[in-house]
Amino acid sequence: MREIRVLHVGMTPNYGGLESFVMNIYRNIDRSKVQFDFLTLYGDKIAYEDEIIAMGGKVYPILYKRRDVVKHFLYLPFNFFKKHREIQIVHFHKSHLADLDYLIVAKMCGVPVRIVHAHSSGYIFPLGKIAKFTEKMNKKYINKLATHKLSCSDLAGKWMFDDLSYEVVPNAIDIDKFKFDTNKRDKMRKELNLDNKFVVGHVGTFFDVKNQTFLVDVFKEFLKKRSDAILLFIGEGPMKNEVVEKVHKLNLDDKVIFTGSIKNVNEYFQAMDVFTLPSKFEGFPIVSVEAQTAGLPCVVSSNVTKEIAITDQVFFRSIENVDDWVDTLLDISNKNKRYDNVQKIRDAGYDIKTMSKQMEQFYIDAVKHCYR
Repeated sequence: MREIRVLHVGMTPNYGGLESFVMNIYRNIDRSKVQFDFLTLYGDKIAYEDEIIAMGGKVYPILYKRRDVVKHFLYLPFNFFKKHREIQIVHFHKSHLADLDYLIVAKMCGVPVRIVHAHSSGYIFPLGKIAKFTEKMNKKYINKLATHKLSCSDLAGKWMFDDLSYEVVPNAIDIDKFKFDTNKRDKMRKELNLDNKFVVGHVGTFFDVKNQTFLVDVFKEFLKKRSDAILLFIGEGPMKNEVVEKVHKLNLDDKVIFTGSIKNVNEYFQAMDVFTLPSKFEGFPIVSVEAQTAGLPCVVSSNVTKEIAITDQVFFRSIENVDDWVDTLLDISNKNKRYDNVQKIRDAGYDIKTMSKQMEQFYIDAVKHCYR
């Protein structure tokens, strides 16, 4: 059987959870059998682009000017799929179903396997009336457009696909990369000047849904009880400046660290003492699995799917109550304990080595089925 080429659509320049999920699989599949390519609408490099190319993948940018909307919808996608007949699978990573133009074109151009993969349980950006109407219509026809429907969690699947059937694919990780290591912890804390500090960590793109401003409010109150605390923000995004400004107005500049977008998030987890996730909603935050694998207690918004609680060190708290978060952080800081969760994470099915083989076989079987 010739090599199967899978085109992924949805990767961005941000080193986020979606990007980590796709790359975790890509690094561990047999690339002589299944090879990944990537379609992007971004002018900048997508995350991990150099690594993608080094592994034999191709990155195809389809760029257009706003005044060329007609050209975008009627020409570019058709031209791309007709030119690249070697692509047998298109894997769309979606946060909503309002824009399925490329899925429609992929079907019209005869791409045999078309996967829609839900990665959110709410709208990251608000949709207008027309977009919501379009999404409602798209849901009616999704079974005719997509050959397979996947989801990162039951919560995300039900939100995106309603009563339609879908398959949950766990957001697996490289467990060995994230497991707790005392030597790595000491090294990172020394590099970041965090010795004798209690580090409250957060990893996430600076979007409104991630609710980092709430975390700043929590941290401000927590500092009154733990003056040795440091808040560590990892990530980039459109609302970062707003959070930075709030930190400055509250005179917390010397207590908050912004790392920006980094590739070695696994090493920064080692330096933390607790992980926090105050999101307004999530599909299935892969960072929560990474944090638990690193042995961290996690304080998480009660709006996040309970499926992330692989261990008993996940504490769900309402984002309507700052005091509850402060009390929980204080209780964790008094214990100041790391946990060995590696086997629990592995047993729960979040080992990327196992999941990658399953996805590899999924792609192979999907193509075989189309040619029966």
